[in-house]
Amino acid sequence: QAAHRLRGFSGDVHAELLTAFVAALGTVKPGGAKVAQRLLSVAPHRLRRIVGRNRIVGTGRGYLWPGDPDCRVDLDEAARLLEVAQADLAAGDASLASVAAGRALELVGRGEVLADQPQAAWVDDARRDGTRLLRRARECAWTAALALGQPQRGLDLAQAAVVDDPLDEAAQRALMLAQQLAGAPGAALATFERLRERLAEELGADPA
Repeated sequence: QAAHRLRGFSGDVHAELLTAFVAALGTVKPGGAKVAQRLLSVAPHRLRRIVGRNRIVGTGRGYLWPGDPDCRVDLDEAARLLEVAQADLAAGDASLASVAAGRALELVGRGEVLADQPQAAWVDDARRDGTRLLRRARECAWTAALALGQPQRGLDLAQAAVVDDPLDEAAQRALMLAQQLAGAPGAALATFERLRERLAEELGADPA
């Protein structure tokens, strides 16, 4: 979990932090639970020697890195960018919204969050957050693209969302609109028919 909290550092600082963390953990052999517990209790103290005592705060559930502007986590930065993009869309500025949403997509669209981490509750939470942010980023980006007269980009973004969730009606509507704007009304009708059939088969409902 500490590795997740330390994401966002770059260069020498990142390398130094991770080196200290790995050194604190050491190599734990099977059956060495007590050793692992002792090593984990030492890790925060070693990190504090590098970054300062006040930058790692102990709680009853673990350790936090509170309110540090130099500590950036991809998911938090993506969420911030999406707030900016949504505000830009509300203000009618699709160009700025497209930039902010595009930057958010770069952060959350690179694959599964923490793909190299074993399954754990905190990893599952982070992955769910990543999935939700990716969906929001795509919607902001396709909304901006269609407003800017970029139907192919809107089509690509909506199609990616539909692949991930075929029952995402907002993505399906965006896909049909993009297909129509791209000069392919037949494709839009085919998309509608596929959605109608799937909703009837799986949910017993019609498209909204």
